[in-house]
Amino acid sequence: MTTQHGGLLSFGIFAALWTAASALRVIIDALNRAYGVPDGRPCWHVWGLALLFTLGLPLLLLGAMGLLVFGPQLGGSMAAQIGLGGLFQGLWNMLR
Repeated sequence: MTTQHGGLLSFGIFAALWTAASALRVIIDALNRAYGVPDGRPCWHVWGLALLFTLGLPLLLLGAMGLLVFGPQLGGSMAAQIGLGGLFQGLWNMLR
């Protein structure tokens, strides 16, 4: 319990990224087959897209949750800076 195993954490992160990217690659292949689209991209390109989606999706979800929590305050401060006041605040609440 007193020794640290940083290599295990690195391996765990790498394995999680590899597994998630593999799942997204399979989804890309399945959607190509479902829609009858021939995939002429090289393997490294598909893996790169899968890895980009794997890393980008959690960031987008965190941003969406942040807007849910801090949306009213953000809308109020933007309305005050623009000078539209209540009109912008009402429009912001409808769009949210």
